[in-house]
Amino acid sequence: MAVSTHRTLLAGGYTNEVWKVRVGRDLLIEKRYSDHPPEPNPMYPNLPDHEAIALAHLAGTGLVPELVSYTPATGHEGALLMYRYVAGTQWRRGVADVAALLHAVHSAPAPRDMRRLHQSAVEARDRADEVIADVPLPAERARLTECRPTDAADQPLRRPALVHTDCGPGNLVRSRHGLVLIDWQCPGVGDPVEDLACFLSPAMMVLYAAPPPRRCRGAAIPHRLRLRRCRDRRAVPARRCGLALPHCRVLPVAQPSPGRVTAGGGGPVPSGTDGRAGVAEDMATLTTE
Repeated sequence: MAVSTHRTLLAGGYTNEVWKVRVGRDLLIEKRYSDHPPEPNPMYPNLPDHEAIALAHLAGTGLVPELVSYTPATGHEGALLMYRYVAGTQWRRGVADVAALLHAVHSAPAPRDMRRLHQSAVEARDRADEVIADVPLPAERARLTECRPTDAADQPLRRPALVHTDCGPGNLVRSRHGLVLIDWQCPGVGDPVEDLACFLSPAMMVLYAAPPPRRCRGAAIPHRLRLRRCRDRRAVPARRCGLALPHCRVLPVAQPSPGRVTAGGGGPVPSGTDGRAGVAEDMATLTTE
């Protein structure tokens, strides 16, 4: 007997086609990477091989969707990634749950054959300077330059970790088994603080209309997530600010349409809430020992 198949195109992908596929009783996500990608995004590159590596590396942990299959790109077709659909809702509250999820991801051994991210606070600041240099408005460029850290430490990371780099509310799905981190198309190995900066990014909160976690305090963020590795306390705010500046530039270029559906699971994304308030407070909370 033939198994019936039904495919629905989701509206969550900015660059790639993402389909929800029902095969019999199974629900899958089919991500078709573009065979003619646009100009490379300096913050969120399109890396299908790396997404497959990340899903395979964290298989069985429950932290990511279950990888079904991966077909690399050919000369005339883009890569094809299949994984099981994650039923649930977009993250809206529960900072401690996000902290526990990211701690588990960052504690796993870093995979090999993955792109290298920032390895020191100085590298993070320099990368932020490159992003700021592309801001078209001189006044905005000057404002961002003025608030950049100047005392970043140059000491390297003691243990680089697997970093998602795009863990905003839209990529956090609360399933019946717990939080799941989806859409791993631009991971890397580097400083896990990049994921914290992305999660607390004002732009991410605005994009996904998530209430800012302004009430979180030290008790809400497990101590293990704080930057204990930094010998120089000045490196802590420097690293965070250096990584946070680029994330503030996401909003103008990635504003979703109201009510769009997330690409890998969850439900519709509401619109119309400005989530910038309280982010500075949360950044201060995370940098407090």
